[in-house]
Amino acid sequence: MAARHVPVPEAPAPVLEVRNLTVHLRAARGVVRAVAGVSLRVAPGEVVGIIGESGCGKSTLLSAIMGLLPPGGRVAAGEVRLAGWDLLRLPERQLRSIRGREVAMIFQDPLTALNPFYPVGWQIEEAMRVHGLWPRRAERRRRVLELMAWVGIPDPARRYHAYPHELSGGMQQRVMIAAALANHPRVLLADEPTTALDATVQAQILDLLERINREQRTAIVLVSHDLRLAGQFCHRIAVMYAGQVVEEGPALQVIESPRHPYTQALLRSLPPLEGERRAALEPIPGSPPDLAAPPPGCPFHPRCPLATDLCRQAAPTLRWAGAVAGAGRTGHRAACHHLPDPAEEAIS
Repeated sequence: MAARHVPVPEAPAPVLEVRNLTVHLRAARGVVRAVAGVSLRVAPGEVVGIIGESGCGKSTLLSAIMGLLPPGGRVAAGEVRLAGWDLLRLPERQLRSIRGREVAMIFQDPLTALNPFYPVGWQIEEAMRVHGLWPRRAERRRRVLELMAWVGIPDPARRYHAYPHELSGGMQQRVMIAAALANHPRVLLADEPTTALDATVQAQILDLLERINREQRTAIVLVSHDLRLAGQFCHRIAVMYAGQVVEEGPALQVIESPRHPYTQALLRSLPPLEGERRAALEPIPGSPPDLAAPPPGCPFHPRCPLATDLCRQAAPTLRWAGAVAGAGRTGHRAACHHLPDPAEEAIS
């Protein structure tokens, strides 16, 4: 599976910008620093993938952007700017008017996100009714049926009255996507939207998201644990580990020339592609660190085969990770002490 090599759309300013975001969660074992100084920019029409193992802070990052942190969670530092608004400093009433209208979210498990007591058509319509964009009921219903058809739900007039448990997992996810699109949001946050689906339905959902991005120029942030899948779908990729971004750059470069040992290990842990010499999976030893008591230095050093005393003592920062021949720097960065000296890299 090759990464999608699509030029990132040019834009005068990002539609979504996260600046040095730090999120703390209160737990029995202490304060968990679930997100630690993450910065992220998403342009209109761009798809950015957030990749990493469970427990690396991906979903918490999206929840903080939406203002939906669980009890005990708080933003300790940073900014989240959406089309000029600083979402972290808005009154709750104004934030509710933006949430679902300017930025919407597709949750990981549609069966738990959908209300079992209401038909799915009513729930899609509710997303529109809350924001008052379609005040007339007939207009809302027509819009709901159009959305259901557009996301690939067969026989929308009948399925409008179906309850979530009467639909397959793939159909439930399409309902979630229709509800998220109801108000034409500028940004769509997708938290592992294909995890519970089989390979065929997974491909259909990703095709649908790509269509949304292409035809409506909706900016999409996709959270996934599958680096290769993100490479197929995203323009850019950010790899998270222990609440931090450890590598980021154009999807093709991150997939074909990963610079951080964690990114390299994630790729080796995937099934080998046809023609690859690898005969078996290579699991990453150990587990992600306890974010209530993270290790000193580089957070990956307890699992890294390249770890040195410097890695154990000093945390690396994101820096330029290479160039494309004839093109110079490309925005590919990694946080690793073992990156080659830029002056030693040949740039033809």
